[in-house]
Amino acid sequence: MSSLLLNREYIQKISIILLAVFMSYLTQIYRFSRILGVISIILILIFSIIKGKQSLLIFLAIKPLIDLAWNTYYFSVGNKAINLLHITGLYVFILVAYLYFFRKDKVKIYNENLILFLLGINILSSAIALIDSNYSFIYFLDSWIRVFDAFFIYFVFHSFVGNYKGKLNIVCIIWISTLFVGILSILLYFIGKFNTDISQNVTRFAGLYNDPGGPALNAAISILFGTLFIEIYKAQKKLNIQVILLYIFTLSINIFLLKITITKAAILMFFIFLIMWIGFFKKKLLLVFLLLIYGGFYWYSTDEGIRKRLEPEVEFIKKGEITMEAARPIGTGRIGHWEKLLDYYKNNYTLVQKFLGTYSNFGAHNQYLSYLMKLGILGLLVFLIIMFRFYKKLFILYKKYKKAEIYMALVLLLMFMIYGLSGNPFEYTTLLWYLMILLSSINSLNNEK
Repeated sequence: MSSLLLNREYIQKISIILLAVFMSYLTQIYRFSRILGVISIILILIFSIIKGKQSLLIFLAIKPLIDLAWNTYYFSVGNKAINLLHITGLYVFILVAYLYFFRKDKVKIYNENLILFLLGINILSSAIALIDSNYSFIYFLDSWIRVFDAFFIYFVFHSFVGNYKGKLNIVCIIWISTLFVGILSILLYFIGKFNTDISQNVTRFAGLYNDPGGPALNAAISILFGTLFIEIYKAQKKLNIQVILLYIFTLSINIFLLKITITKAAILMFFIFLIMWIGFFKKKLLLVFLLLIYGGFYWYSTDEGIRKRLEPEVEFIKKGEITMEAARPIGTGRIGHWEKLLDYYKNNYTLVQKFLGTYSNFGAHNQYLSYLMKLGILGLLVFLIIMFRFYKKLFILYKKYKKAEIYMALVLLLMFMIYGLSGNPFEYTTLLWYLMILLSSINSLNNEK
């Protein structure tokens, strides 16, 4: 019972996560469970009044499971159908905004002014778009909350990760909650009750999500935070057999999920993690490259789904032509789509729209094009400056403190920036929370004397 994972505090948290698993599963099957969902929200609101910021930890634990209820709608506001994600997103925004504006500490928040400026561009761009479009205010409010939640979490979470216990607590919550979603996904896979997606004539596992990217990205995050927990825990010389076995179990579950979801972005993120963590942090780069070469070749040669999904990229390499015509099929046709978006930006946007955007990303499947179309050249430049400054500060802090969580923040930020070439990770809710929580360590270390 001396294990950190077996003490009363962690048993209580795991019990809450298990309850959320059960509630999320009910939400997929029975209509009456929506009433239970509303009751749960009311109870959480009451708990929040009593416990204040500690309720954020509850949300952090159950958020991956709430995400499974994406297709269960409770009511409508205007023409916008509202589900549990919208309700909890609004509540978290109110809570973190309150914690930020009424904070008592005098901690200086890195990149604070630039981030507030970026959020201001969001409001200005959407206000202009609201006047010139048929979109409702609710549409823009939903988009604001997605962005504001994440950055305000970055503003306040330094108070949660400022010491060893708090840091380990947060990392463990993310690891275990995402692991439970992985376990639930595997159970659904073996009993045959799950959503699927067909891409390039390949049927892929999606679990209870609307897209295979959900369980796949969740798997990559679970491995990353499980690894970070091991590293932080080991630094205190407390590592034990229970934690090691749970970590091995985590790897087994999530690597299998990466295999059946066949999501190229998530697999690439996993490879980046291996290179950066084992290759550079653990200084075993040759071993990583040998594993990736052997593992990649074995996976490609034995899995027909992988071969079909990688067919455009393989053909592009075989042709050896660095031309737009040859590159268009890459990324399930994304490059061709990006070409059309750039042409539309050039020829159809007014001067004001080119500068401030139209608050629509046109399904860009590219974070940088998304910001260009949504927030204009000004928003894109501010975003890139913020990311560059984060990289710079992380390198400085890691060189000074040699802390695993700072290095892992750098790794996850790199994973996001590379994934941003084919997706919009900075517009995802839960996924972006995890990055911002790691980045918040900057503010606790940056203010140490």
